[in-house]
Amino acid sequence: MSIIIRNIIRFFLLLLVQVLILNNLENLGVANSFILPQIYILFILLLPFETPTWISICLGFLIGLLVDFSIDTEGLHAFASTSIAYFKPRLTQSLSPRDGYDFNSEPTLRDQGLNWFLVYGSILIFIHHFFLFFLEKLAWSNFFGTLLTIVLSAAFSLILALIYQFTVYQKKR
Repeated sequence: MSIIIRNIIRFFLLLLVQVLILNNLENLGVANSFILPQIYILFILLLPFETPTWISICLGFLIGLLVDFSIDTEGLHAFASTSIAYFKPRLTQSLSPRDGYDFNSEPTLRDQGLNWFLVYGSILIFIHHFFLFFLEKLAWSNFFGTLLTIVLSAAFSLILALIYQFTVYQKKR
């Protein structure tokens, strides 16, 4: 399947899961206010290494804005997802192997390995959640409650990202 088609499908699949399922977990009584997973950001994390930064930033803004429209959060998701799209190339450069990444490899668990993806995913997911939840609260008065929300939500989002990759991606042959 073409990489463009695969990313378009991933865009809409992750957006639908976020909007229809994950944003309603609290209403269904499944989650509490400390665990608010954000799986849509996996779209940005899994964009190929060769994707130009400006395209990543535009796509990050678009997917964040669509989440904002669906839950009326006035640009919080757009800002947070645009931020990780901005930081992504800097992080991948600092995590790159000595010889660089193989051509056509992706920042996936399958192509880069578990340890690499745990570091990469943890950092970007934490950055996203930090911006999202601190902007949402806009106060330092409940710093530790907000920090707990960031850590628990980021951990749960990372687990969902790993589950997604174990189910979608097959091992290299």
